[in-house]
Amino acid sequence: MGSIYKKNLEALRNYNPLFHTIQPLLRECQVGEQVILQDGVLKFQHEGQYYQLVSRDKDREAELLLRDLDPYQDYLIVLFGMANTNLLRKILEKASANTMVLVFEPNLAVMKYILKTENLVDVVESCRFGFIAGGESEVRSSVAAYTGGNWENLAQNLSVISLPNYYLYQDYRVKCTKLVVTEIKSHMYRLGNSLEDMLDGLQNYYQNIDSIIGANSLSEIKGKFKGYPAIIVASGPSLDKNIQYLKEAQDKALIISCDASYATCVSHGVRPDAIASIERYSPTYEFFYKGRTFPEDLVLVGPCLLWPELMETFPGKKLLMAKSPVGMEGWWCDLMPKLEFLDMGHSCATAAYALAREAGCSPIILIGQDLAYTDDKYHTDSIHQQFKDGNEVTPNKLTNALMVEGIDGKPVRTSETFNLFRCFFEENIALTGTDVVDATEGGAKIAGTRIMTFQEAISQYCTNSLPFHMNNILEKIQISKEELTERYDEVIDAARRIMKSLKEVQERIVKHYEVLMKYQEFDFENADASGLSQVLTDMQGADQLLSYLAEEKPELSSYYNQLLKQTAISVRKIGNRLTPETVRKNWEIQIHLMKMMDVTSVVTSQRFLNLIQFVEAKKTEHMEE
Repeated sequence: MGSIYKKNLEALRNYNPLFHTIQPLLRECQVGEQVILQDGVLKFQHEGQYYQLVSRDKDREAELLLRDLDPYQDYLIVLFGMANTNLLRKILEKASANTMVLVFEPNLAVMKYILKTENLVDVVESCRFGFIAGGESEVRSSVAAYTGGNWENLAQNLSVISLPNYYLYQDYRVKCTKLVVTEIKSHMYRLGNSLEDMLDGLQNYYQNIDSIIGANSLSEIKGKFKGYPAIIVASGPSLDKNIQYLKEAQDKALIISCDASYATCVSHGVRPDAIASIERYSPTYEFFYKGRTFPEDLVLVGPCLLWPELMETFPGKKLLMAKSPVGMEGWWCDLMPKLEFLDMGHSCATAAYALAREAGCSPIILIGQDLAYTDDKYHTDSIHQQFKDGNEVTPNKLTNALMVEGIDGKPVRTSETFNLFRCFFEENIALTGTDVVDATEGGAKIAGTRIMTFQEAISQYCTNSLPFHMNNILEKIQISKEELTERYDEVIDAARRIMKSLKEVQERIVKHYEVLMKYQEFDFENADASGLSQVLTDMQGADQLLSYLAEEKPELSSYYNQLLKQTAISVRKIGNRLTPETVRKNWEIQIHLMKMMDVTSVVTSQRFLNLIQFVEAKKTEHMEE
């Protein structure tokens, strides 16, 4: 192996988190006639023809491609083509220190040729470039890995650059750019909708404390259904096409129904092993559970923050998980030994899929998983006939709908929420290699799945009887009064520590706010460079505050995350020039941040006080029994 190639590969292994997925592809790739040097011009082959890969004057080409780049602005650059290595170094030289670059190379032969002939160790080791190549699975998993860090802080500063002749990869460029945007949105969505939403989740957690203590754990089912299929029954419009075949799979597949499709399963003579739920508010309970009878061998699957009345009234076993391993939910995981994190996505179907994957099921068969407005409808008609709820998508919804590829290759309409669910499936399948069969027979295409009719999937995979059902392998939990009291005390003590930490953080917030308020009457417009620099120096107290929060009080992170992320995006959008306008805007953003962090500290502390009072009342109640 040439020394240049060896050094480049070593650097990529050390600094590109998913390069191990690309290296086997490079090993198999033969450059041969795919990339040639002809009359001093580097050319690449595309569909039997040769095209110039880079200009003879690579510096001039780099200057032209970066002509609109503001060195005082932080960007997320999506770059198509890595052959002009002068361009990569020019970005290092010209772009701001916080600018990050995703380099997509659609031609593996080009990537291998460049790695063999150009020393890119300095570029790779700058940790500002992510190199992405390979097929759809490798591309998707790499994008997910990179955008999963702090790269989404640059969400509003996206810049797309392409080597001139890479117009030949137009479809690839559009798809990859959309993927980056969608992944960033997905990561933002995972931070939660708002502080109020998060605190409602905390409230459901502590009101569900008895259910959580008495719930089954994920470890009880892990790998237990290895080699057996699972069927996830969602409630998309296409479910009406094939639900009648589901009974043929009874006892031959782990059947997990979404709460919206459970009644439809029962009406077709099917008894699911489990019912998946994910919503934390009352309408889902009122719509799908209240006043209904469920068998005791049906397992409830979902996060711990489900609506408390559902937890109290459900007759069967409960398999509960945390949606996040950090922040508020991570805090509960530390307090509850049996509670485990499961990356379950944001829908009942994604939660059911994630559980089936943990159980070792293969393949996982999806039905009713349209994730699109099939026939201009939200859900299967059977649901809306039963509950007399409107199913037609309004003209306004259709006008504003996203267009994505359908299973037949034609565009279909979907919503941003449905599209996030689709992206979860695609990202998870790419990262885990899970074998998933999409037998929905309609709706949006989910990349990485195998498309079959439901009858074909049943005939091919649902051939052997299950050795047991989910309810049979889950332990029957019995909690003693002593253990319950011990858990209560641990939660109360931990909540008091949280309140103490919130008070300490709030004191720092108020102190920094007072520093910022010195500039309330400051004349930003007429200030000289020295005066503006002093403002920025005083504003650095916020960095110290945030470092303190991250390093000393990580248990509080989730309560401030959404606020801090939106602030970071706003600050990055302003740019880094030392001007009266940029300094004033930064000051205004920071003032607003301190106010909102102060409010966050107060309302979060109040919810923890409510938690303490609720659990103390529970403790008293159990001691008096």
